[in-house]
Amino acid sequence: LNAYYDPALKEARLAELARRRLHRRIGESKEAAFGSRSADITAELAVHFEVARDGPRAVHYLGQAAQNALRRSAGREAADLLTRAIEQLETWPETPERAQQVLSLQVSLGATLSMTQGYTAPEVKRAYDRAHALCGQVGESPHLFPALFGLCRFEFLSGELQTARAL
Repeated sequence: LNAYYDPALKEARLAELARRRLHRRIGESKEAAFGSRSADITAELAVHFEVARDGPRAVHYLGQAAQNALRRSAGREAADLLTRAIEQLETWPETPERAQQVLSLQVSLGATLSMTQGYTAPEVKRAYDRAHALCGQVGESPHLFPALFGLCRFEFLSGELQTARAL
């Protein structure tokens, strides 16, 4: 109860709220100023909307920034951005739309990690396992084949031929 009335804590909460509002305004201003060219600054917009705790816009721009990073052959950066987007989505209520978004990002993450860490890295298996599990949740999905192919390739190259064959 004392923490609630502590002036220093109250000031810190107000400062945090002001910081979030400022980042939201900066993000919205840059978004409007760049218009159709906002793809050029997706990573910057993602940061502003992450700090502002604007989850939908943060996830949108994190995904776009990851695609931009992949076009520049910056696989590690793309994997980090995809991971941040997935972490953002995991805080949202469970809905079919959220599951579909996470599924899409997990498949992209699996492919990106395959390029940066190798096909048999444990992180690759985790990404594709998660994607495969999500395919079961969302029902019919175009992401099922990439998820199964990624898992099959992982198992085959890891020497687990029976598991690969089953997949």
